[in-house]
Amino acid sequence: MHISFLRDGTDGSLSVTVEPVDGPAAIGKHPSARGFPSCTAEVDYPGMGYRALFGWVQMVRSTDNSSAGAAFDMDPFYLFGDAPSPYAFFGINPTLFDASRVRRNTLDWTAHSYLAWTPMDDAQPAGPAAGRVLLGVRHGLRRSHHTEIRTGVVTR
Repeated sequence: MHISFLRDGTDGSLSVTVEPVDGPAAIGKHPSARGFPSCTAEVDYPGMGYRALFGWVQMVRSTDNSSAGAAFDMDPFYLFGDAPSPYAFFGINPTLFDASRVRRNTLDWTAHSYLAWTPMDDAQPAGPAAGRVLLGVRHGLRRSHHTEIRTGVVTR
């Protein structure tokens, strides 16, 4: 899936691939993740340096989360759980990579991943800056007797 976007009057694009995991070890997942979906979203934006800084905010609703699937929870990258930032991934044209949970008999799991940016003029050393969402993608799975992989555009 290819999605175009506009930031500060400059065109960019996002290339999104959702596919089943064939080699869990190669992507750092447990062997039981075989067949579950992984999502890769690559940003292509011609801006340079600070003008190409983006972040990914991800929300997940899952039958194994804190609300048993009734609500979405923030899904920051677990290595940076103590960082006061909504971004799971951040950098110059950052690639989102996400692979869902390990195998369970039943699981309904949906991620909404939002590509956002924080204007440098809004950034303050002493406080949080407001991010601006450019677009979002949805990916997930529903597993009962088989695995159904879902993907789509959330917002544009």
